[in-house]
Amino acid sequence: MARRRFPWHDDIEHLVRRDGRVRAAWTSVILKWMSEGDLLPLADAITDGYRLEPAVLHCLASMILKRTLVAKRQRHRAGRPKLRGKSARDIARARYYAEEKAKSGHIDAVQKTADKFRVSEKTVLRAITHSHQADINP
Repeated sequence: MARRRFPWHDDIEHLVRRDGRVRAAWTSVILKWMSEGDLLPLADAITDGYRLEPAVLHCLASMILKRTLVAKRQRHRAGRPKLRGKSARDIARARYYAEEKAKSGHIDAVQKTADKFRVSEKTVLRAITHSHQADINP
């Protein structure tokens, strides 16, 4: 079966015929297309198992740091994105609450947990609820 042809393959072939260097041609074409905002040659090179030059990875990292390349969340998800650090804090609060509840009961445990983490009692109760939901739906 023949390999699929993409528009950047013509650019690569032209550079290879001119210079004879395949890796340099791929790198040049990937960087050119990336600078124009098209990552398809990069994706093609990755899926074909092409070993990327450090210049390509540096350019990719630079685009991410400059925020010219941003991963967007999927449109079907409603609401604000989840904060990754929040779940770790909720787990810590729920664990501390469970330890305190075994010693002193629910109301005192909620108050002590809120005082220790310097948050409201409502925040502690939400953390407890989230931990119970996570136990039910792993």
